[in-house]
Amino acid sequence: MSENKTILKKPAGNNNEKERTINPFKAESLGQFLQATGYNANIESLQESMKALKHQTTYGEVDLLTYEGLVKAKIYEYIKFGIARRVWQMMVEKDRGIKEGDVMLILLEMARMEIDYGLRPIIHVIPVDNQIYVKADGFLYYARNSGKLKTIKWEDKQEDDSWTSKCIVETDTGTYEGIASAKPNPKVYSDDPREKARTKAMRRALRRAFPIGASDEIFDEFENKPIYPNVETVEKPAEDIRELLKETTISPNE
Repeated sequence: MSENKTILKKPAGNNNEKERTINPFKAESLGQFLQATGYNANIESLQESMKALKHQTTYGEVDLLTYEGLVKAKIYEYIKFGIARRVWQMMVEKDRGIKEGDVMLILLEMARMEIDYGLRPIIHVIPVDNQIYVKADGFLYYARNSGKLKTIKWEDKQEDDSWTSKCIVETDTGTYEGIASAKPNPKVYSDDPREKARTKAMRRALRRAFPIGASDEIFDEFENKPIYPNVETVEKPAEDIRELLKETTISPNE
């Protein structure tokens, strides 16, 4: 008789109370998560199957098991080198009710964006309202590295103190346009409405040509958000990031 290769199956009979009460959002391992969702798992067979499934990254094609390890390693890097603290500060500056879990989800998505598209946290992507916002520089960086970008052109028009810019992006797959308008901010001496309109228009055109993230237009105001927020306004201390480090520690058995 051939060996049973079933990876996932519904548990037969009664599970113990501990297995039934596991919160899937608090599962500490894949096995616990599967139990919480009503399955028993042959983890060894599942991991072997993950090795056969491929995922394209900026490092080349890797199997899903390697991909999972890369994501964890990136989050550890963000915590070790202070990126996590900066992300935390940016989130707390907008919402003082932010919890460790909220920050971890953002770091997870940032790790995926860097591994998949090469976009660096803070430089190319920032947290806005508990989601990832891809900046114009991020779309431009990815577009140039993709090898599919041919040309970027602008058509500008001024009406009184307002500038309107249309950006035309040509790629291997077609032509995409983005239009934006901007007025000078009287409170900012160096404000350049033409440059602002061009940046917004380019971002919108590139987002259509290279749809690599859910980035709503209502967040355009965050395009020039400072990389280093005012630390004095942030109540959460560095000790909270140490808690993130504990949660992100990579177990050799995972």
